[in-house]
Amino acid sequence: QIKQLQKFKQGVDPFMVQVEAINRQAFDLTDSTSSDQAQAIKKPLSTVNRRWEALLHDMIDRQQQLENALLRLGQFQHALSELLVWIEKTGQTLDELKPVLGDVKSTEIEIAKLKVITNDIQAHEHSAESLNMAGK
Repeated sequence: QIKQLQKFKQGVDPFMVQVEAINRQAFDLTDSTSSDQAQAIKKPLSTVNRRWEALLHDMIDRQQQLENALLRLGQFQHALSELLVWIEKTGQTLDELKPVLGDVKSTEIEIAKLKVITNDIQAHEHSAESLNMAGK
């Protein structure tokens, strides 16, 4: 189930860039429209953003449940190995980030990538704490 969740998360992560782009476009559109038109844009966008946040939250919760189950089953070494692989992969991802050259679109894409990484780090924070407690 952990592998399935990881695969699902890999499929979801690229959509972060699209969600950020849609939010940026909506912000630009509402800046130059009437109040009624702005509201017609903001209302469905708010629904999309709530659903997106709920999805991210649910993925984090599920990951924590699965990792806690592993620890309860005495799978400390497996959980530790999973965390170390993730740390290595995240380190490589951070090393591959390129400086932003001032282009707005490139900047938005890099910000979205950083949000994906931030969400991923937050998702693993509980796991690291649990492993730390179990290892003491």
